[in-house]
Amino acid sequence: MNPKNQPAARLLAVDLDHTLLDSRRKPHPVSAAAIRRAASRGVHVVLASGRSLQSILPFAEELELQSFVIGCNGAHVVDEARKTVLSRPLPLAAARLALTLAEDPNLHLSIYTTDALVFVRDSEWGDVYLSRVRNVAPIYASAAEVEKMEIMKIMLLAEPEYKRRVGKEIVGPIEAAGGEATESEAEYLEFLAAGVDKGEGLRAIAEKLGIPQAQTAAIGDYFNDLGMIQYAGISGAVANADEAVKRAARHVVASNDEGGVAEFIDTFVLNE
Repeated sequence: MNPKNQPAARLLAVDLDHTLLDSRRKPHPVSAAAIRRAASRGVHVVLASGRSLQSILPFAEELELQSFVIGCNGAHVVDEARKTVLSRPLPLAAARLALTLAEDPNLHLSIYTTDALVFVRDSEWGDVYLSRVRNVAPIYASAAEVEKMEIMKIMLLAEPEYKRRVGKEIVGPIEAAGGEATESEAEYLEFLAAGVDKGEGLRAIAEKLGIPQAQTAAIGDYFNDLGMIQYAGISGAVANADEAVKRAARHVVASNDEGGVAEFIDTFVLNE
C-alpha cells in the first residue's frame, strides 16, 4: 500500500447519476467534499457521464474542478480548457435507423451533438428526462435536420418493457450500421458509435496525462460504467449499483445517498 501522504490513484473518474448525485439529483455533500479534497491532493478528478457536456459542466463548476470531462458515455471528451480530446460521433447510417423511431408515441428520443441537446418533438418522456437533468434546455429540429448534425449519441426513453421490445428489433440493425447500445437507467437505451464507452474515454485521458493504468480509479453504478470500471486499476461500485457492476468492481461502498463516493475516495484513492 502507498504511504498515506501519497494517493493510490492519480486519475479518478466518477459517474454522476446514482453515483455522485443522490436521489435528489444533487451531489451528495460528503462526496462533494471528498472530491474537492482529492483534487487538492493532486488527483485528476474527471466527471464521466452519459449526459451531454452542457449538462455535466455545471457540476464541474460547482465542485471547482479544472479537469477533463467525459460526456456522452465517452463519445465526447474535453480537457481543462474544454477543448475536444476525443470525439466519436455515431455513424450516419446508425443514426438514421434510430431516428425512424422519432414519432413513436410510446417513447422519446434525446439526441446529443457536441454542443446541444436536440428534441424532434415534445413528449411525456421528454418532460421526464428534463426533470431529471434540470440544467439543460433542448433545441428542436426535424429528423431530416438532425441527420445533418454531428451526433454523439441518441437515447431512447420508454417504459422498461417497451424499451426492451423496441431494443430487440432495432439494436441488431444499428450494430450492423456501426453503432452499439448501452443502458444507463432502466428506462434508457443509448446508441453510440461501436467501441465507445467511458473506459475508452478514461484510457484517452490517462494516455494524455501519462498516468499508468494501475494509477487510475473509477466508480459507477450501471451498465454504461462497466467500461471504465473494467479499465481502472482501482474500481468501485456504490451499494445501489446493478449486481453486474458490483461483480465487476473490486470494491463495493455505501450507496449514493450515503456518500459512497466519499468512502471510495478516502479508503481506496487517498488511503486515508
